Amino acid sequence: MLPGGPASKIGHRYETWWTVYQLLRILQGETRELRIEPPGIDPAEFVVTTARHREYHQVKRSHPNSKWSFASLRSFLRSVFEMLSGNEHRFVFVSGSEARELSELCYAAHRANTVREFESIFLASDKRRKTFKDLCRYGVRRRLIQNALVPTEAPKQILTRLTEAATDCVVTGSAGTGKTACVIELVDALRVRSQPVLAFRLDRTVSVSTTEKLGYDLGLEESPVLMLAEAARAVGRPGVLIVDQLDAVSTMSGRSLGAFEIVEQLIQEARGIRDHVSVHTVVVCREFDWKNDSRLRGLLPADSARVEVTVFGDEQVRSVLRRAGFNPVLFRTRQLELLKLPQNLALFLDSGFDPSIEPGFDTVNRLFAAYWKYKRGSVERAAGQDQWMLVIKTMWVLPVSPGSRG
Repeated sequence: MLPGGPASKIGHRYETWWTVYQLLRILQGETRELRIEPPGIDPAEFVVTTARHREYHQVKRSHPNSKWSFASLRSFLRSVFEMLSGNEHRFVFVSGSEARELSELCYAAHRANTVREFESIFLASDKRRKTFKDLCRYGVRRRLIQNALVPTEAPKQILTRLTEAATDCVVTGSAGTGKTACVIELVDALRVRSQPVLAFRLDRTVSVSTTEKLGYDLGLEESPVLMLAEAARAVGRPGVLIVDQLDAVSTMSGRSLGAFEIVEQLIQEARGIRDHVSVHTVVVCREFDWKNDSRLRGLLPADSARVEVTVFGDEQVRSVLRRAGFNPVLFRTRQLELLKLPQNLALFLDSGFDPSIEPGFDTVNRLFAAYWKYKRGSVERAAGQDQWMLVIKTMWVLPVSPGSRG
């Protein structure tokens, strides 16, 4: 079909039909609200609100080649996963062109009764397993080092405390030590042993006034604690509530100060429900904020367990470098020491260093400089000359006449 003209009109008509269908869902009582082109939500053309969750819809009449692939949806999928991270909302992609790789995975996910069944049976084929692995790279795991977890001791220490008797635990660590990666590893381990777990990040939640509204924002029907308690009671196993990025409500961060009361209510709910069902509470916080904000420390009993996320060991760094094609022998002791911080190691591997020679950095600042230089070059190669910098340079040298000042 030729672009523009009739093709454009058909595309608009296709979007209109889907919008009308969503209006019919409201009239039939299936959904509560439809908002068209909400501000700040670029990947979605409209948002549908139901009793349980939100649906973000994007409608595309067709693809020029009559089918969608991961390659053609790469930037789109990144935006979608950012939007869905830390909640239970859904994204609906509507098109007359097929997306076979995605549809096969969706069909398999609907048929599987458990995550374990999905991974062991429906991902048994190498092709489908690779497709799923590629898809995961667009999600939260794409922020991991080489899109994969580097096993650490902290999750194991936490798991040993999550027994039948409900407990409270705080996970702390300096900036860049990989606290969120620790949460991902912990959640994976809990899923393997079929233990109910609900994890979310405080820096991704909107301002709410009650725990029920918090649950609604996360795509749940009730407060997160009540939903988790029901799941724990149903399977006969203790539930685990994980609150990541607790420092987002600290007095030092200056962000979301009003959300502290909600966190306090949430933890109180978890303790109050323990007479009926076992629910563990795990909060994850930057070490500086935990030490210097008495309000945060007051959320948990003084005798609560504390687990610290630390930097990588020597062998962990060398192992990651070898998997990435680097020879650890070429690195100086100072460089290996800097790369023990997970954030630095991730930056290094994404900075385009030549694996065949000794890397040229000896401070964190030089590592950051190499990273941004490489990223800037990547952008220029992909988009051509950097027009933005040309504009800035032009503005800088533009002469200003005395009479032009206001």
